[in-house]
Amino acid sequence: MQHEVLAKTTPGRASLPLSEVLVLVSRGSTAAALARLSAITESGDDSLTASALCLLAMIRQRYMGDFAGANGALGAARSILETFAPTEPSRPLINAEIELALMELDIHRGRFDRVIEGSAAIANTLEQSSEAARWLRLRALSFAAYCHLVMGKRSESLSCLSILLSDLRAAKFAAAPERIELALEVSVVLFELGRFSESSRMLADAWLMARQNKLDLDMVRLDLSHTTLALECGAVSMAIERLSDICDQSRRLGSPSLCARAHTYLARAQMRASHPRPMDILDNARRALELSRAQTSEWIGAKVAESFAKLMLHEVAEAERAARAADDAAVATGDRVFRGSTLRELARVAHAQGRRRDAKRAIMAAIEAAYAVGKPQQTAQALDLAAQILRQPNYRNEASAIRAAMALSGPQSLTTV
Repeated sequence: MQHEVLAKTTPGRASLPLSEVLVLVSRGSTAAALARLSAITESGDDSLTASALCLLAMIRQRYMGDFAGANGALGAARSILETFAPTEPSRPLINAEIELALMELDIHRGRFDRVIEGSAAIANTLEQSSEAARWLRLRALSFAAYCHLVMGKRSESLSCLSILLSDLRAAKFAAAPERIELALEVSVVLFELGRFSESSRMLADAWLMARQNKLDLDMVRLDLSHTTLALECGAVSMAIERLSDICDQSRRLGSPSLCARAHTYLARAQMRASHPRPMDILDNARRALELSRAQTSEWIGAKVAESFAKLMLHEVAEAERAARAADDAAVATGDRVFRGSTLRELARVAHAQGRRRDAKRAIMAAIEAAYAVGKPQQTAQALDLAAQILRQPNYRNEASAIRAAMALSGPQSLTTV
């Protein structure tokens, strides 16, 4: 069977049972995957059980939005690890698995400094280790590259990315779900650093791999990632159509976290439509808020959309509350990627309230924040609003130039690259 073939190609210590679970999850069979993990944790093999608990934590956090369940599984894995002798060969790998699972939780909580510090430790620890460790090291480097990027440290992100891509070329073949997961992470960093063709190619290769192996959920995740990148290149109408389908597919596959992301991006795409419909935007923002944990990137994005829609409906006080909540969360988590958007909405509210000085201060800060993290569409939106607030049409010309440049470099279709 296909999953048995995939399992045999998994590097190092990844076992057949856990590889089967990875494939089940990637196909959207979450209930079956959880049942298999439950049986594995009762096998009596401590090393296998600890790894299974790390995988359980990933499933609960990444696909189910169950942070408490993920923390509980990692706590149990840590307890098992503490019983191992210091010389136990599997100890460094299991410790790395636990730490990487914790980092994924920290990314969603906005604890980017902790992730950068932890990923550096893992990358150094596993540098001269086995092929099994190589893929854990690659994950650590991808986390570091992303977190540096979110914090506006583009040179540090590029440094991590260069090491990662060099190591990836030397890595042996791994199971499809592992390669796809890395592609999802690295393609975003490549895109944000302006390496559009590499990002698009990586997503296309991963999508073909997912299709060949009938990994339905991974296909939807890859489609979402590609669509959000296309949105950044100005393909608003296409993004709205695709994101509506992705919302339905993620709901059908039973992935609340993926559904929250899709609704957040759909609301953001609807904000950029030529004729925004506030009730549609608000509906998707509310769905995302219901499915996401407070202060995550999905939550912040949904709050930005909620503020935009409320202001269109002339509910100024509620718009201001939503914008301030989003900005406070972006500041608290250190998520500089969203500061351009949150400050822009604060400027929009201040302008509506007649607070011209506050509006000017906020919109100039929004432009600076968007430029600092290299977000072209976010910058263009801020410039458009600046033209309105400051009554200077040159800002709108600059926004148009940015959008035209992005449109020329947009990612191609996943099925035609």
